[in-house]
Amino acid sequence: TTDAQIIIELPETSVYVIHATRYDRENGSTQGTFELKLSTDDNSSRPTPRAERADGCPVLYQPISYGETFDGTIDDENYFYSFCFVGSGGEEVVIDAIAADDSLDTLLLLTDLRIEDVLAENDDVRLGNRDSRIVFTLPETGPYLLTVSRYDLEDGTTEGDFTLTIEVNDGTFSEEDLFDGNYEPAPYECNRPLIRQL
Repeated sequence: TTDAQIIIELPETSVYVIHATRYDRENGSTQGTFELKLSTDDNSSRPTPRAERADGCPVLYQPISYGETFDGTIDDENYFYSFCFVGSGGEEVVIDAIAADDSLDTLLLLTDLRIEDVLAENDDVRLGNRDSRIVFTLPETGPYLLTVSRYDLEDGTTEGDFTLTIEVNDGTFSEEDLFDGNYEPAPYECNRPLIRQL
């Protein structure tokens, strides 16, 4: 048979992407229709997109809290990471995605949980610096979705290691600290619906 099957035990609760293609991918010669099926041995324990933790964050997104850091790698197989955090209305959050070197052009997106409303975004923290920073005052108390990716998302070509940090500005950060005296944010213009990319 030329059908394909994958049986795998998932290592952790997360978002997974399934790619269906043909043998030899773009160099292949076969073509036709197919049916994709996804099943689990235990449907009762499988998380759904609406399943939530006690704090209101969907279980499919990795939780992150103020003061925590996350180290990851952006490449063609993993071009974005999504996190959920809970904040209080009126808090000013300071979020940084810092690349290990110039091979990665980071992108930060702060959205609602439905990924419909982009609350804040940043591509380059300033001209000549491809790290990303969001400084944003949360409008209400609740969960928020934070996504780290690269410029142009799936179609991007840069890759490399990064460090994500998230803090709440309780007066510790001055305007000079936040913007290093030379803040010229370069926001990312979303030309396509985010839901199709994430």
